[in-house]
Amino acid sequence: MSLPSIKTPVYELVIPSNKTKIKYRPYTVKEQSIILMAAESKDTEDIINSMKQLVESCVQSPINVETLTSFDLQYIFLHLRAKSVGESLELNFRCKNKIDENVCETLNKFTIDINKVNVVYPEKSTNEFMITDTIGIKLKYPNLSSGKSLLNSQPTFDSLLELIKKDIEYVFDKDKIYDDFTEEEISLFILDLSLGSMEKLVEFYSNIPYISYKFDFVCNKCKYKESIELKGIDDFF
Repeated sequence: MSLPSIKTPVYELVIPSNKTKIKYRPYTVKEQSIILMAAESKDTEDIINSMKQLVESCVQSPINVETLTSFDLQYIFLHLRAKSVGESLELNFRCKNKIDENVCETLNKFTIDINKVNVVYPEKSTNEFMITDTIGIKLKYPNLSSGKSLLNSQPTFDSLLELIKKDIEYVFDKDKIYDDFTEEEISLFILDLSLGSMEKLVEFYSNIPYISYKFDFVCNKCKYKESIELKGIDDFF
């Protein structure tokens, strides 16, 4: 005798960067094991790949996870988690308050509401730059893999050049948008930039939008108070 089929609910979500509305379903028990194993391993690449896999499986609208910005992917994943496991997330924070030369170190549990996680755009966050009075560049926000590789290492000039080349969406002037160029053409174009223009592009990667949750920390033992901001997916694991 066959078992009854389970009807899966479908939810809607707006992608932060482009305001596109998508439909998604909660992930299953089998799918949850993917992210749990990745979280236990604490390996960055494993976590990124498991997030991509879950988003690709659960989002029912056309979507390319490889082209999602880092903050879009993290935002979608957290909402998947909210509808699959629960909209609250329990995290532990150890008190850092110093009392008479000793650190409190009391472990405090806090519950956050995933629905209140939002995307923060830093004041300097812009992906369009004028490199001369008449010529500009538009960059794409990096995906999670490239963003992680940039943050977790000291990038060389060559690695930074490769990252910029991949992220240039188009070059423009007052008459035209140039988005059909070869790798060699864009490499030569970047190498001809002034140092000031290159600094603007490098600064771009220091001001990428990020997922954020702010709350007031109060230690259960010493009553120390501190405002805490969770930034990026690592803080939510």
